[in-house]
Amino acid sequence: MQVSDSKRDYTNAAQGYYNLSTVAGLAPEEAHKLFDLGLVCAILAPSGPRKDRNLALILKDERVKVSEHFDLVNKFATGSVIKPSQTKKFEAKLQVHQQIRFSDGYTSLDKALIEHNMRVLSKIYLNITFEELGNFLGISSDQAETIIAKMIGEQRVTGKLDQIN
Repeated sequence: MQVSDSKRDYTNAAQGYYNLSTVAGLAPEEAHKLFDLGLVCAILAPSGPRKDRNLALILKDERVKVSEHFDLVNKFATGSVIKPSQTKKFEAKLQVHQQIRFSDGYTSLDKALIEHNMRVLSKIYLNITFEELGNFLGISSDQAETIIAKMIGEQRVTGKLDQIN
């Protein structure tokens, strides 16, 4: 799981950490530590059906109720719009490799937040311009177009780009 986590394969890392946290005979403090690692990776994972399944598993687990990140996990799992200001406490707890800024200027958390909010908006709006989408998410219209096109191409969100070119 640590290898997946360090390679930023957060979906598989989340599932692995969670599975390990449920192994019988594990010390309670070790199980809770693994559960927390799984929770963090589930939040950082790319938006889509696999992330949704991981979040649903975590949300059903009683241990989530004592997590300092319960509110954030709940918002991700229930499809609420999340503002960047609501992730500051969570961001401060991330490990160094989870805070790296990529060449596009975003961190894994930034990407997870943008993709999550795009999925939420896709359920609200039938039509939205890239400019409006970008304004809502605090990114440029070109960035909004690039991100949503990738998500549609990977079938992580259902949509259609209606443009001339």
